[in-house]
Amino acid sequence: MHWTWDGHDAWLPLEAAQCPGLRPAFDAAVPAHLRGTAPPMLTALPEPGMVQVWTGLFARTAPSWSLLLRAPANLPPAPGFVAYEGILEAERWFGPPFTNLRLTRTGTAVRLGPNTPFLQAQPLPRVAYAEGTLAASGTVPSLADFAASD
Repeated sequence: MHWTWDGHDAWLPLEAAQCPGLRPAFDAAVPAHLRGTAPPMLTALPEPGMVQVWTGLFARTAPSWSLLLRAPANLPPAPGFVAYEGILEAERWFGPPFTNLRLTRTGTAVRLGPNTPFLQAQPLPRVAYAEGTLAASGTVPSLADFAASD
């Protein structure tokens, strides 16, 4: 896996890469104990064709809310990759939202541009996936088993 950016003439092997120019800006903005800890923008994962992408944002939600990170709704899939979904409990953990992408083609550049969304952060009340909520649902084996109230 290799990467480059607009204005750079070469492709570089990807292990973990900072956004060009981020480190000094990050270090100037954070408390002294966080200097040198700017998150990588791209990280090649050990699984073939997998890359982790930082959104460039930090997130914190309201109490009892999380973020569902997923591919953008109502847009066609981006060519060349599939975004994995995940729930970030950003009330409990304040940090950079990452997502994992599975690259679906080889030998061709996959472009992530500033004007093309590849990820959507959707607020999600924690009660929506709480054990009590998930355990409260049921199924019936056939249409004949529906009750009158159904």
